[in-house]
Amino acid sequence: MQNHHLQKRSYKNPLKRALSESALDKSYKLAQTFALIVIPLIIAAAGWSAQRSISETGIRKDYVQMALKILQEPRTGGDDDIRKWAVEIIDVSAPIHFTSKAGDQLSAPAFRMLHSNKLLMPTLEKRDECPTVEIKNLSKTDQEQLNTLQSLCERNYRDIFLIQEWDNLFTKSTQKQ
Repeated sequence: MQNHHLQKRSYKNPLKRALSESALDKSYKLAQTFALIVIPLIIAAAGWSAQRSISETGIRKDYVQMALKILQEPRTGGDDDIRKWAVEIIDVSAPIHFTSKAGDQLSAPAFRMLHSNKLLMPTLEKRDECPTVEIKNLSKTDQEQLNTLQSLCERNYRDIFLIQEWDNLFTKSTQKQ
């Protein structure tokens, strides 16, 4: 019995005891009410946040796919702005961002890339016309072969000239913009 009396608080004044129990009951009921209201709100907020994140990820994925399709299409002269937009979309979504040079290369039109293409660089260099060779002293078959080579050289020279003119035309038009 003595243990029982030790565990209970003994109040000399019964009014204090009533007030104390009442305060404890009130705080218990307040905590229950608070938990009943706040826990569902927290769960709702967490669910809304997760759903929003999933929705944004899906939209971002759709935009990246659209941007990739744009960049995979062959380049045209009037698609500079849409290609820049596509590069920006991919760059924003990528964990590792493009360097400015890489972004420019992806969005640059094809004719601007001629200057950086190692295979076409020799084509863009200035060339002399095809040399003429005297064929009078050659055999008939050698003359035919040399004529074939001469005609191929002249055709290549004309093609290179046209490529150079085309490149100059587009380079001048893009420098004005």
